[in-house]
Amino acid sequence: MASPSAIEPPRVRGRLVRDALIRYSGGVAIAALAIGVRLAFTPLTDKINFTFYYFAVAASVWLFDAGPGLLTLAICYFAALLVLNPHGLDLSNPGDQAAVALAIAVNLGIIVIVSRLKTGQLRLRRAFEEMEALRENALLAKVEADRARETAERANQAKSEFLDVISHELRNPLNAILLSSAALRQPGQDDRIPRRLAGIDRAASAMAKMVGRLLDSTRIESGKLEIDKEPFDLVPVMRSAVEISRPVAEAKRISLSVDIRPASAIVNGDADRIQESVANLVGNAIKFTPEEGRVEVALGARDGRLELRIADSGAGIDPEFLPHVFERFAQDGSMPSADRGLGLGLFIVRHVVELHGGTIRASSEGKGRGSCFTMNLPESSSR
Repeated sequence: MASPSAIEPPRVRGRLVRDALIRYSGGVAIAALAIGVRLAFTPLTDKINFTFYYFAVAASVWLFDAGPGLLTLAICYFAALLVLNPHGLDLSNPGDQAAVALAIAVNLGIIVIVSRLKTGQLRLRRAFEEMEALRENALLAKVEADRARETAERANQAKSEFLDVISHELRNPLNAILLSSAALRQPGQDDRIPRRLAGIDRAASAMAKMVGRLLDSTRIESGKLEIDKEPFDLVPVMRSAVEISRPVAEAKRISLSVDIRPASAIVNGDADRIQESVANLVGNAIKFTPEEGRVEVALGARDGRLELRIADSGAGIDPEFLPHVFERFAQDGSMPSADRGLGLGLFIVRHVVELHGGTIRASSEGKGRGSCFTMNLPESSSR
């Protein structure tokens, strides 16, 4: 089996060799400095002996590790005994041998002690770093927990508001159905039967619409909402969606203008779903626009994509609510409760548009300054 160094990448091996050269060069430099200092002090006194070498070895171990420390020790004593020998040591003399051996033993002890101290310092530093990392992770975990708690609280609040809204929304058509059916059972109602039946039909249609949106929302959450894709012309679909809301606009004396540039706009998708989405956007624009306001619907083409814009001069969207306008059960808390819906319409619209390969975005300059919804759909090459 190849040794670990043999399988290391050349770049890693080169870095290791370079680091080793730097460390051992540092040991040589410290040894040279110690020898130079010892020579400088020799004319003053010859009593110091090997004191400078102790400091040199300790410094080399602390700065560069035990290996460079041993190299510093070897250089210092080689120079002291064989080259400089300022004290005239005689290595054949047992006393001098003992002195040199003791000095070397002391230096080896220094190497061991300093190495242990350095290892302890590194472990202590690593422990502090791990403690700091744990503290940061704990802070991050706390932030994530706080964020999750806030999300859960918002979800619970949204659920509660949704249940309140749907209870209110369902109560109105149910009351209309009950009152109309009760009136039909009264004698002498023959001339009022068509009007009562029309009221029942409207109430039942409203309930069916709400139930349909709830089912669509559930399908979206489970990833089971599907659309039938086939080429259709967006222009008549869009005109039909606008005309559905025109009576409401006329009743509020709202100017509803339509500007369609292309003669035809072929889209590959589900015409009914797109018509419902456009009607939802136009209906919302009219709903949140005061009397004698204006709603503008425009369709254009750009870079192979169709762009549908629905702008109004109505209530606008709160900047804090704007990023959440397409979320499930999202409701603008600054709106009167009577103007709030189920919070599902725009959520469904966004997913329908995305299933068609398109995008939708909302923009508003703030409360009371109107809003604009822009839908982009890919134009089909089929004609």
